[in-house]
Amino acid sequence: MKTIDINLTTLVESYSIIEQNNLGNVVFEHNNEFEFLRIPFYIDLQHANSNLKLYCFLKKEAAIALEFENNKLSISFNGAAAYITPTWLNNVTSFDYNFQSIHINGKATLLKEKSNEIFTNYIDQMEAKILRATSDKIDLEILVNNAMQQFDVYEIEITKFENANHLSNSLAETEKLKIIQELKKQNEFNALLLAFEMEQAIKKSKRNNKV
Repeated sequence: MKTIDINLTTLVESYSIIEQNNLGNVVFEHNNEFEFLRIPFYIDLQHANSNLKLYCFLKKEAAIALEFENNKLSISFNGAAAYITPTWLNNVTSFDYNFQSIHINGKATLLKEKSNEIFTNYIDQMEAKILRATSDKIDLEILVNNAMQQFDVYEIEITKFENANHLSNSLAETEKLKIIQELKKQNEFNALLLAFEMEQAIKKSKRNNKV
């Protein structure tokens, strides 16, 4: 399966957004109508250099399954978002939104091999997030076997990959720092996450300017 080359920095910046918000929004055309799905995805960077491996899971009995395979898909993963009020800034008169978003175009192919491996990695990853805070133990093999009876795995051939984050990109650094300060005051997860991402973007810009 062919995959497009994706800048490694873009992959690293995008990985956490997809991994933490892995219910993807999928749109594709069928019989001159648009179909919308919200389904789980698994992103694998373990065996990738400049290419990622992206997989999704679709219930076997889904009526749309035959039309899903080999169709042109538009996929989006949406992370944190926050309203930016113009009252935080001196010369801005309109509100704005900062957000994290990944847009992908591609084609799905039913994966007939390696599905056990993909299910194992995905379920192990998801369960680990829960088990960190509990003493519960799971039988991974049983969960994987049950999942394989209910879901098919599709590999996504990526034709377009866009990190569409908007972090007050057009504003001066002084204005961005003011927004960061105000977002931190909200002490809310999405606002704090976007403040952190804005700080990282400023640091990255300064490093690039030194090169």
